[in-house]
Parts: sequence; C-alpha cells; structure tokens
Amino acid sequence: FKLKWAGYNFKIRTPLVGVYHGENIALAAGVGFGLGFDIKDVKAGIKRVKSIPGRMEAVNRGQPFSVFVDYSHTPDALESALNSLRGLCQGKLIIVFGCGGDRDRDKRPEMGRIAGELADRIIVTNDNPRGEEPGVIAGEILKGIKSRRRNRIRVELERRLAIRIALTAASAGDIVLISGKGHETYQMQHGLKQPFDDREVAIEELDRMSWNGSGNLIVD
Repeated sequence: FKLKWAGYNFKIRTPLVGVYHGENIALAAGVGFGLGFDIKDVKAGIKRVKSIPGRMEAVNRGQPFSVFVDYSHTPDALESALNSLRGLCQGKLIIVFGCGGDRDRDKRPEMGRIAGELADRIIVTNDNPRGEEPGVIAGEILKGIKSRRRNRIRVELERRLAIRIALTAASAGDIVLISGKGHETYQMQHGLKQPFDDREVAIEELDRMSWNGSGNLIVD
C-alpha cells in the first residue's frame, strides 16, 4: 500500500493482512519518519515483520488456499477481518468461529449476522464456553443469521473437528478464517482450562492433508 508523508508518496510492502495492520503500520511509519529515521530503514523494518501472533496470522503448509487465524472476537473486529479477506478472496470465504461463554451475550446474534452476510460458508463452534452450554451459545449465534442463508451453515461444537471440516471444504483460491481465539493457547469449558491453539491445530490438520497436481485433496 502507499503512505503519504510530508508531501511524498511511499510504497510500503508487507505480508501482513487486514485493515488494522495497515493502520498500525501507517502509525509506526509516521513515528519513524517523525523521529528522523531514513525512509529505506523504515520500509525495511516494516517488511521484516512477517506476522503478529494471532492477528490475521497466516498458516501455510503448502495448501492451495489461504488460512488465517485471528483474534476477532467482537462484531467490529469480525466485520473488519471478513471485509479485509473478501477483498483478497478469489473463491469461497469460509469462517470457523464461536462466542465465549458467561459474558456479552448480546453480541452473539450480531456476530452471526455479520458472518452470514460476509462469509460463503460458516462453521459455528466452541470458543471458551466456560460454564455455559455450548449448544445454547451456538443457538444464539444462529438467531442472527437470516433463514435463507442457513444452508451454508454447519454447527460443530468440537473445535478441532470444526477446523478440520473447514479445511477439507476449501479448494484453490479459497480463504479459511479461524476466528475468535487468535493467540490463545487454551480452551475453557466447565471449569477446566485445556490446551488448545488454533494455529497448532490448523498445522496438524493441514499436515494430514495433501494435494495432487490437479489441486484435488488427499487425506492421509
């Protein structure tokens, strides 16, 4: 993308995806320029940042589609993430997401509405249900999705399986967004805090899969 500073236009290259990454990069570059750093050094420094943990973090194991893990756990963040990816997507935009338990119930149907409007395929799953019943949380998310879009939705409360379903449904040019947990390395349910990292799970599931020269999926 391009930045304008002191009447000059600069082209900035970065592997980071998402509107908020662009905003943060613009701010960081502005601070660097304001402190007198050389433009080449600022551009080189930005280019060296390959990812931010759990913030639109790419997972690449050689698959012919893109996978991103993002912490977008609020309606605004989810909408921003999906809109950013929609502009890059050449095929289907697939999302795996849920909502946390024991807090902020009002956002659940709103996040369902956003996913229903912006994603092509939706897998609703667990996201730290804590003391609530996961099925109740999923039901409140579904309330926000218009009935005519229900044929594009699947509920799978086991998060690993939900991620697997999304990845096996993807093909060349698609984008899979695994949303809500980002950098977190645990899942909280019924008083238990168990290890769970969306990034590690995505890597493990992708490593179970391979593709032939025609882009067809082969699952080991």
